[in-house]
Amino acid sequence: MANNPSTLPGYNGQTAAPDANYTYGSARNDAAPGDLTGTPRIAAELNDMFGFQQALLNLANIVPNGTPDTVVTSQYLEAIQNVFGTLKSVKQFGAKGDGVANDTAAFTAARAASNGRYFIPEGNYILDASPDVWDDPFMTGDNVTLTIAGAPFDASKCIAGQLKIGAVNDTIVNIDGARSGETIFRISDGSFTGQSHQSYLPWDIRRDSHSFLMSPGTLGGTCDSLWRRSGVNPDPFGNRYAFNFTESSDSGTTPDLWSISYATSDSGSPSFDVALTIQNGTVPEMKFPTMAPLFEQGFSAKRRTTGVFEFQHITNINDAEVKDKTSGNQIAVVDKSGYRLGGIKHTNLTEIPERTDCNNFGIQFGDGQVNTLPDTKTIYSKVSGTFQSVIIEMTVAFTSSGAPGSFRKTTWHYDGATLTPIDVINTLPVQAVAIIVINGNDLELQTDYTGGLGGGYSMSVMLNYCTAGR
Repeated sequence: MANNPSTLPGYNGQTAAPDANYTYGSARNDAAPGDLTGTPRIAAELNDMFGFQQALLNLANIVPNGTPDTVVTSQYLEAIQNVFGTLKSVKQFGAKGDGVANDTAAFTAARAASNGRYFIPEGNYILDASPDVWDDPFMTGDNVTLTIAGAPFDASKCIAGQLKIGAVNDTIVNIDGARSGETIFRISDGSFTGQSHQSYLPWDIRRDSHSFLMSPGTLGGTCDSLWRRSGVNPDPFGNRYAFNFTESSDSGTTPDLWSISYATSDSGSPSFDVALTIQNGTVPEMKFPTMAPLFEQGFSAKRRTTGVFEFQHITNINDAEVKDKTSGNQIAVVDKSGYRLGGIKHTNLTEIPERTDCNNFGIQFGDGQVNTLPDTKTIYSKVSGTFQSVIIEMTVAFTSSGAPGSFRKTTWHYDGATLTPIDVINTLPVQAVAIIVINGNDLELQTDYTGGLGGGYSMSVMLNYCTAGR
């Protein structure tokens, strides 16, 4: 423990009273030579000094060499530097920091002595624009202003040149740019619910030559995420993909837009095509702007394992096929009139079947149905060929309040000239019509209800038929 001179036994009150310079008292001389009224040298005083010196050397791990210290070589000064570091203050080199004197020379000397790693205490330092002080990794205390070429910068609490600490509250700390005055990064200790680390400028994350760029946008701007093979070297394959969020209107009157894009040329600054857009709002939508032509060309999907089983979507002029690419077998065909599965065409008769085919067709009329009677559908057209063979199985169900439970099941044969019906059952009333007729080169399904059988009606018709022509 340190001695208190004013109360230390052995001094017997032979010390000067405490004052502003020595709050625990100070030494005094004899009033007259040899009267022993001055402060004596005692062991406690020397031990206090020896204890401090030895504690300092031990803390710095320095063994005394037995040679007295000088201004040139001092083990005690070396110990202080080891314990407290060698960070030099610009004031050691003559800086004033009074907002009046030009301190450029002092900063230059501090830079040379510390390789730019010096300390700037409180003050307003007037500096020239060159040499550029922002190139140095200096540290600063509170209330530091650097006035460079007449422009003031708040450089308080800098930890490495331009980087400075700015506490927002007891849970959040900002890393700010002293030169720009902008926040670079916000760090939260996680004790406040809802807080997160935040970056205010783009991040470019790299490993080897690969790069992932995250670029937050300003209000009303675009936020981008860019994946690229190389952020440094040219990429002849243009391997870049971008995810973009565009804030169309902060007022909410215009929906925001999220999109995925891919590069269509090599880097430096490749062109991008938008593959997918998703729009929010009261009328949300999802589009594939540049993918539609690719889908029209067809696509394939497969399992990447041994024994690949691959489906291929081949888009033709009039229909689209799904087939097993390995065997070439057709699985399904889709066109505007219906779809074919397992060799059977399930059709809505938008297009007229012709030549050789297997078809299935159904339609409903009456209460609650879109279709109304009378109605005519062309189910086959003999547009070419000499030989025709068509067989049709027609099934009809009809009901009304005046004629419940009426049916017809008929097989129709057509040889290209004659149409012959063979009824299995036919209990339809004469007011309900469901027949197949020849009309020129066409076979037509004609349906009608003339009424008179109570209120309301319902009719459903199904055709299963095969055609062959050559």
